[in-house]
Amino acid sequence: MFEKKSRVDQSLFVVGVWVLLICSVAGFLSGISWFFDLFNHFRPQAVVVASVLALVLSFYRSWRYVLLSLAIVSLNLAVIGASILIIHDSSTIDVGPYKKTVTLISSNVLTSNPQVQAVIDMVFEHSPDIFIAVEVDGFWVQKLSALEANYPYFITHPRNDNFGMAIYSKFPFEGHFELQGFYDLPIGVADFGDFSVLAVHSPPPVSGEYSEELSSYISSLLKLARSSKVPVVMAGDFNTTLWSDFCKPILERGFMPAGPYGLAWSYPVENHLFAIQIDHIFGRDVVFEGTRTLENVGSDHYPIYSKINIPEVFVP
Repeated sequence: MFEKKSRVDQSLFVVGVWVLLICSVAGFLSGISWFFDLFNHFRPQAVVVASVLALVLSFYRSWRYVLLSLAIVSLNLAVIGASILIIHDSSTIDVGPYKKTVTLISSNVLTSNPQVQAVIDMVFEHSPDIFIAVEVDGFWVQKLSALEANYPYFITHPRNDNFGMAIYSKFPFEGHFELQGFYDLPIGVADFGDFSVLAVHSPPPVSGEYSEELSSYISSLLKLARSSKVPVVMAGDFNTTLWSDFCKPILERGFMPAGPYGLAWSYPVENHLFAIQIDHIFGRDVVFEGTRTLENVGSDHYPIYSKINIPEVFVP
């Protein structure tokens, strides 16, 4: 009886290996359909699960499936490593001594989130120089006016479809919102003179249409970034991970993620098994430090915080 149960348990683990292999290979078919790119987001989880399966199957002395599990680990690490290699190549840029350091928090506050005061308290506690809020509607903008005493410079673009945004700053800036795509989704533009910030909330790739909108949004974002002659920071809810095809254009154009590379899990708050980092801060010709996710403020996303070092001398 025990031996029979042991064989059943082993079979379940073997099935797990095959399912994980199929999911890992599916990500390479992202060029065929938006659906397959969804598997790319969970490459770190695949590494962990395949490692556990290899360990468990070693107790059953099922060496063939141990090797297959380790091959799955290697396969996913190769994809992750390819993105990190692009990041490393970009990080070799010498920006020289720092002119100033600014702090920034980006938070998808969730339009339906009733815990507005938790967001306000979080901003006052960490006191960033710049605060970006996405998914703000008219109610949120009204409540966030409590920040204006400490953040006298701001622009807001409230919407009722979860794509409103607002930028609050302790420093003066020239700002506006660029609307792009079929749904006129905003990109917040804040020009501080010696650096600029682009606030981001791109659509989720949950259908072919939305995937096309996401790709278009990223293209418009990079076009705005290229038009700037000063260091650029892009921050917000990108609805994509570093391992996704949608993120490749950002990395390939020399934008550094604020780190820790893809491991600052930001969404969803209540499901750590499938937690991924889709809230990012990227920069060109800046150096980040102290990047981390902050406490839960009632949203389905964690806020993300970073210090941004602006170079003393910048040569375009």
